[in-house]
Amino acid sequence: GKALVELHLGHLDEALRLVNGAIARLGAESPNALRHCALWHNRGQILAALGRADEALADFDRVIEADPNHPGYRFDRASLLAAQARHAEALADYEAVTRLSPPFAELHVNRGNLLASAGDTDAAMSDFSYVLDLEPAHLEARVALADLLLEAGDPQAAVKRARAGLALSPGEPRLYCTLGLALLDLADHTAACAAFTQALDLEPGMSRALVNRAAAACEQGRYDTADADLTEALETDAGHPDLLYSRGFAREAAGRTAEAIADYTLALKDPRADRAALLYQRSRCHAALAHLPEARRDLE
Repeated sequence: GKALVELHLGHLDEALRLVNGAIARLGAESPNALRHCALWHNRGQILAALGRADEALADFDRVIEADPNHPGYRFDRASLLAAQARHAEALADYEAVTRLSPPFAELHVNRGNLLASAGDTDAAMSDFSYVLDLEPAHLEARVALADLLLEAGDPQAAVKRARAGLALSPGEPRLYCTLGLALLDLADHTAACAAFTQALDLEPGMSRALVNRAAAACEQGRYDTADADLTEALETDAGHPDLLYSRGFAREAAGRTAEAIADYTLALKDPRADRAALLYQRSRCHAALAHLPEARRDLE
Protein backbone atom coordinates (compact mmCIF):
# COMPACT_ATOMS: atom_id res chain seq x y z
CA GLY A 1 0.00 0.00 0.00
CA LYS A 2 2.75 2.42 0.88
CA ALA A 3 4.52 1.60 -2.40
CA LEU A 4 1.39 2.62 -4.33
CA VAL A 5 1.23 5.89 -2.40
CA GLU A 6 4.85 6.57 -3.32
CA LEU A 7 4.06 5.70 -6.96
CA HIS A 8 1.23 8.25 -7.09
CA LEU A 9 3.46 10.85 -5.45
CA GLY A 10 6.02 10.25 -8.20
CA HIS A 11 8.63 8.77 -5.84
CA LEU A 12 9.32 5.87 -8.19
CA ASP A 13 12.64 4.63 -6.82
CA GLU A 14 11.24 4.48 -3.28
CA ALA A 15 8.10 2.73 -4.54
CA LEU A 16 10.24 0.12 -6.29
CA ARG A 17 12.37 -0.39 -3.18
CA LEU A 18 9.31 -0.99 -1.04
CA VAL A 19 7.58 -3.40 -3.41
CA ASN A 20 10.78 -5.38 -4.02
CA GLY A 21 11.18 -5.70 -0.26
CA ALA A 22 7.61 -6.94 0.06
CA ILE A 23 8.11 -9.50 -2.72
CA ALA A 24 11.28 -10.80 -1.07
CA ARG A 25 9.56 -11.04 2.33
CA LEU A 26 6.47 -12.80 0.96
CA GLY A 27 8.64 -15.19 -1.04
CA ALA A 28 10.26 -16.32 2.19
CA GLU A 29 6.87 -16.75 3.85
CA SER A 30 4.70 -18.31 1.12
CA PRO A 31 5.31 -19.98 -2.24
CA ASN A 32 1.67 -19.39 -3.29
CA ALA A 33 1.78 -17.44 -6.57
CA LEU A 34 -1.67 -15.91 -6.10
CA ARG A 35 -0.46 -14.18 -2.94
CA HIS A 36 2.27 -12.55 -5.02
CA CYS A 37 -0.04 -11.26 -7.74
CA ALA A 38 -0.85 -7.85 -6.28
CA LEU A 39 2.85 -7.22 -5.66
CA TRP A 40 3.94 -8.29 -9.12
CA HIS A 41 1.19 -6.12 -10.60
CA ASN A 42 2.23 -3.13 -8.51
CA ARG A 43 5.85 -3.60 -9.46
CA GLY A 44 4.85 -3.79 -13.13
CA GLN A 45 3.08 -0.43 -12.78
CA ILE A 46 6.14 1.11 -11.15
CA LEU A 47 8.52 -0.29 -13.76
CA ALA A 48 6.26 1.01 -16.54
CA ALA A 49 6.32 4.47 -14.96
CA LEU A 50 10.13 4.24 -14.84
CA GLY A 51 10.20 3.49 -18.57
CA ARG A 52 11.45 -0.07 -18.02
CA ALA A 53 8.82 -1.55 -20.33
CA ASP A 54 10.36 -4.99 -20.87
CA GLU A 55 10.66 -5.62 -17.13
CA ALA A 56 7.14 -4.30 -16.56
CA LEU A 57 5.76 -6.64 -19.22
CA ALA A 58 7.56 -9.56 -17.61
CA ASP A 59 5.77 -8.83 -14.33
CA PHE A 60 2.41 -8.41 -16.09
CA ASP A 61 2.95 -11.68 -17.97
CA ARG A 62 3.76 -13.46 -14.70
CA VAL A 63 0.73 -12.15 -12.87
CA ILE A 64 -1.64 -12.96 -15.77
CA GLU A 65 -0.26 -16.49 -15.98
CA ALA A 66 -0.99 -16.91 -12.26
CA ASP A 67 -4.42 -15.22 -12.36
CA PRO A 68 -5.68 -15.10 -15.98
CA ASN A 69 -9.21 -13.94 -15.11
CA HIS A 70 -8.35 -10.66 -13.36
CA PRO A 71 -9.34 -7.84 -15.80
CA GLY A 72 -7.16 -5.17 -14.17
CA TYR A 73 -3.97 -7.06 -14.93
CA ARG A 74 -4.87 -7.46 -18.59
CA PHE A 75 -5.98 -3.84 -18.89
CA ASP A 76 -2.64 -2.53 -17.63
CA ARG A 77 -0.70 -4.89 -19.89
CA ALA A 78 -2.82 -3.77 -22.87
CA SER A 79 -2.06 -0.11 -22.11
CA LEU A 80 1.66 -0.81 -21.99
CA LEU A 81 1.56 -2.87 -25.19
CA ALA A 82 -0.36 -0.08 -26.93
CA ALA A 83 2.28 2.44 -25.86
CA GLN A 84 4.86 0.22 -27.58
CA ALA A 85 2.75 0.10 -30.78
CA ARG A 86 2.16 -3.63 -30.32
CA HIS A 87 -1.40 -3.15 -31.50
CA ALA A 88 -2.52 -6.73 -32.11
CA GLU A 89 -1.38 -7.90 -28.67
CA ALA A 90 -2.93 -4.88 -26.97
CA LEU A 91 -6.24 -5.44 -28.77
CA ALA A 92 -6.26 -9.08 -27.68
CA ASP A 93 -5.88 -8.01 -24.05
CA TYR A 94 -8.60 -5.35 -24.37
CA GLU A 95 -10.90 -7.99 -25.89
CA ALA A 96 -10.21 -10.23 -22.91
CA VAL A 97 -11.08 -7.38 -20.52
CA THR A 98 -14.46 -6.91 -22.23
CA ARG A 99 -15.21 -10.58 -21.47
CA LEU A 100 -13.93 -10.52 -17.89
CA SER A 101 -15.22 -7.17 -16.65
CA PRO A 102 -18.38 -5.10 -16.59
CA PRO A 103 -18.08 -2.26 -19.13
CA PHE A 104 -16.22 0.88 -18.09
CA ALA A 105 -15.43 4.02 -20.05
CA GLU A 106 -11.63 3.93 -19.88
CA LEU A 107 -11.51 0.50 -21.52
CA HIS A 108 -13.46 1.65 -24.57
CA VAL A 109 -11.64 4.99 -24.77
CA ASN A 110 -8.29 3.22 -24.80
CA ARG A 111 -9.42 0.61 -27.31
CA GLY A 112 -11.01 3.31 -29.47
CA ASN A 113 -7.76 5.28 -29.54
CA LEU A 114 -5.84 2.13 -30.44
CA LEU A 115 -8.26 1.23 -33.24
CA ALA A 116 -8.16 4.78 -34.58
CA SER A 117 -4.34 4.76 -34.67
CA ALA A 118 -4.50 1.45 -36.55
CA GLY A 119 -6.85 2.98 -39.14
CA ASP A 120 -9.98 1.05 -38.12
CA THR A 121 -12.20 4.13 -38.01
CA ASP A 122 -15.57 2.36 -37.90
CA ALA A 123 -14.61 0.17 -34.95
CA ALA A 124 -13.08 3.15 -33.15
CA MET A 125 -16.27 5.17 -33.61
CA SER A 126 -18.27 2.25 -32.23
CA ASP A 127 -16.14 2.24 -29.07
CA PHE A 128 -16.41 6.01 -28.57
CA SER A 129 -20.16 5.89 -29.15
CA TYR A 130 -20.42 3.19 -26.50
CA VAL A 131 -18.46 5.37 -24.07
CA LEU A 132 -21.10 8.06 -24.54
CA ASP A 133 -23.81 5.48 -23.81
CA LEU A 134 -22.01 4.75 -20.54
CA GLU A 135 -21.07 8.35 -19.70
CA PRO A 136 -22.87 10.92 -21.88
CA ALA A 137 -20.69 13.79 -20.63
CA HIS A 138 -17.35 12.03 -21.35
CA LEU A 139 -15.34 14.82 -23.01
CA GLU A 140 -12.49 12.80 -24.55
CA ALA A 141 -14.92 10.44 -26.26
CA ARG A 142 -16.93 13.36 -27.65
CA VAL A 143 -13.82 15.03 -29.05
CA ALA A 144 -12.52 11.78 -30.56
CA LEU A 145 -15.86 10.82 -32.09
CA ALA A 146 -16.35 14.22 -33.73
CA ASP A 147 -12.82 14.08 -35.16
CA LEU A 148 -13.35 10.56 -36.52
CA LEU A 149 -16.66 11.52 -38.16
CA LEU A 150 -14.82 14.32 -39.92
CA GLU A 151 -12.02 11.95 -40.94
CA ALA A 152 -14.62 9.50 -42.26
CA GLY A 153 -16.01 12.18 -44.60
CA ASP A 154 -19.20 13.06 -42.72
CA PRO A 155 -18.85 16.76 -41.82
CA GLN A 156 -22.58 17.16 -41.13
CA ALA A 157 -22.43 14.48 -38.44
CA ALA A 158 -19.20 16.00 -37.10
CA VAL A 159 -20.93 19.40 -36.77
CA LYS A 160 -23.79 17.77 -34.88
CA ARG A 161 -21.46 15.92 -32.52
CA ALA A 162 -19.26 18.94 -31.91
CA ARG A 163 -22.22 21.18 -31.13
CA ALA A 164 -23.72 18.56 -28.81
CA GLY A 165 -20.38 18.37 -27.03
CA LEU A 166 -20.14 22.15 -26.72
CA ALA A 167 -23.59 22.24 -25.13
CA LEU A 168 -22.10 20.13 -22.31
CA SER A 169 -18.52 21.50 -22.37
CA PRO A 170 -18.70 25.08 -23.71
CA GLY A 171 -15.09 25.78 -22.72
CA GLU A 172 -13.49 23.03 -24.82
CA PRO A 173 -11.30 24.53 -27.59
CA ARG A 174 -10.79 21.19 -29.36
CA LEU A 175 -14.51 20.89 -30.01
CA TYR A 176 -14.60 24.41 -31.47
CA CYS A 177 -11.65 23.49 -33.67
CA THR A 178 -13.35 20.32 -34.92
CA LEU A 179 -16.53 22.31 -35.51
CA GLY A 180 -14.52 24.79 -37.56
CA LEU A 181 -12.93 22.03 -39.64
CA ALA A 182 -16.32 20.47 -40.37
CA LEU A 183 -17.76 23.85 -41.37
CA LEU A 184 -14.71 24.41 -43.57
CA ASP A 185 -15.46 21.11 -45.32
CA LEU A 186 -19.02 22.36 -45.82
CA ALA A 187 -17.66 25.59 -47.37
CA ASP A 188 -19.20 27.74 -44.62
CA HIS A 189 -16.05 29.81 -44.30
CA THR A 190 -17.48 32.62 -42.18
CA ALA A 191 -18.86 30.23 -39.56
CA ALA A 192 -15.64 28.21 -39.68
CA CYS A 193 -13.57 31.33 -38.96
CA ALA A 194 -15.86 32.14 -36.03
CA ALA A 195 -15.42 28.64 -34.58
CA PHE A 196 -11.63 28.80 -34.91
CA THR A 197 -11.65 32.24 -33.26
CA GLN A 198 -13.62 30.84 -30.32
CA ALA A 199 -11.05 28.02 -30.01
CA LEU A 200 -8.25 30.58 -29.96
CA ASP A 201 -10.04 32.73 -27.39
CA LEU A 202 -10.04 29.67 -25.12
CA GLU A 203 -6.53 28.50 -26.02
CA PRO A 204 -4.41 31.32 -27.46
CA GLY A 205 -1.76 30.10 -29.89
CA MET A 206 -3.54 26.80 -30.65
CA SER A 207 -1.71 25.80 -33.82
CA ARG A 208 -4.48 23.68 -35.35
CA ALA A 209 -6.95 26.55 -35.02
CA LEU A 210 -4.51 29.13 -36.39
CA VAL A 211 -3.60 27.04 -39.44
CA ASN A 212 -7.19 26.26 -40.32
CA ARG A 213 -8.44 29.77 -39.68
CA ALA A 214 -5.77 30.82 -42.15
CA ALA A 215 -7.15 28.29 -44.66
CA ALA A 216 -10.65 29.71 -44.21
CA ALA A 217 -9.33 33.24 -44.62
CA CYS A 218 -7.57 32.25 -47.86
CA GLU A 219 -10.85 30.86 -49.19
CA GLN A 220 -12.37 34.30 -48.52
CA GLY A 221 -9.46 36.14 -50.18
CA ARG A 222 -8.25 37.59 -46.86
CA TYR A 223 -4.61 36.76 -47.46
CA ASP A 224 -3.10 39.22 -44.97
CA THR A 225 -5.22 37.68 -42.21
CA ALA A 226 -4.04 34.22 -43.24
CA ASP A 227 -0.43 35.46 -43.27
CA ALA A 228 -0.78 36.76 -39.70
CA ASP A 229 -2.23 33.48 -38.40
CA LEU A 230 0.45 31.38 -40.08
CA THR A 231 3.19 33.67 -38.81
CA GLU A 232 1.87 33.18 -35.28
CA ALA A 233 1.77 29.41 -35.79
CA LEU A 234 5.39 29.49 -36.97
CA GLU A 235 6.41 31.17 -33.71
CA THR A 236 5.73 27.90 -31.89
CA ASP A 237 6.70 25.54 -34.74
CA ALA A 238 9.53 27.43 -36.37
CA GLY A 239 10.56 26.29 -39.82
CA HIS A 240 7.83 23.68 -40.30
CA PRO A 241 7.69 23.16 -44.07
CA ASP A 242 3.90 22.79 -44.27
CA LEU A 243 3.37 26.07 -42.43
CA LEU A 244 5.94 27.81 -44.63
CA TYR A 245 4.27 26.39 -47.73
CA SER A 246 0.88 27.71 -46.59
CA ARG A 247 2.25 31.13 -45.73
CA GLY A 248 4.13 31.26 -49.01
CA PHE A 249 0.90 30.43 -50.82
CA ALA A 250 -0.95 33.23 -49.00
CA ARG A 251 1.83 35.70 -49.77
CA GLU A 252 1.92 34.62 -53.40
CA ALA A 253 -1.85 35.12 -53.68
CA ALA A 254 -1.49 38.56 -52.08
CA GLY A 255 1.11 39.58 -54.66
CA ARG A 256 4.02 39.49 -52.20
CA THR A 257 5.96 37.27 -54.56
CA ALA A 258 9.51 37.77 -53.27
CA GLU A 259 8.39 36.94 -49.71
CA ALA A 260 6.63 33.83 -51.03
CA ILE A 261 9.86 32.71 -52.72
CA ALA A 262 11.68 33.18 -49.41
CA ASP A 263 9.14 30.97 -47.59
CA TYR A 264 9.27 28.23 -50.24
CA THR A 265 13.08 28.31 -50.24
CA LEU A 266 13.26 28.00 -46.45
CA ALA A 267 10.76 25.14 -46.47
CA LEU A 268 12.83 23.24 -49.05
CA LYS A 269 15.68 22.98 -46.54
CA ASP A 270 13.59 20.72 -44.31
CA PRO A 271 13.76 16.97 -45.04
CA ARG A 272 10.03 16.65 -44.24
CA ALA A 273 9.11 18.99 -47.10
CA ASP A 274 6.98 18.07 -50.11
CA ARG A 275 9.71 19.10 -52.53
CA ALA A 276 7.71 18.75 -55.75
CA ALA A 277 4.88 20.99 -54.50
CA LEU A 278 7.28 23.61 -53.17
CA LEU A 279 9.42 23.67 -56.32
CA TYR A 280 6.32 24.04 -58.47
CA GLN A 281 4.99 26.95 -56.42
CA ARG A 282 8.39 28.63 -56.37
CA SER A 283 8.68 28.25 -60.13
CA ARG A 284 5.38 30.14 -60.53
CA CYS A 285 6.74 32.97 -58.41
CA HIS A 286 10.01 33.11 -60.35
CA ALA A 287 8.06 33.19 -63.61
CA ALA A 288 5.85 36.02 -62.29
CA LEU A 289 9.02 38.03 -61.59
CA ALA A 290 10.48 37.11 -65.00
CA HIS A 291 13.22 35.03 -63.36
CA LEU A 292 12.96 32.54 -66.21
CA PRO A 293 16.14 30.48 -65.67
CA GLU A 294 15.21 29.97 -62.01
CA ALA A 295 11.64 29.06 -62.93
CA ARG A 296 12.86 26.55 -65.52
CA ARG A 297 15.29 24.99 -63.03
CA ASP A 298 12.56 24.53 -60.43
CA LEU A 299 10.22 22.97 -63.00
CA GLU A 300 12.90 20.60 -64.16
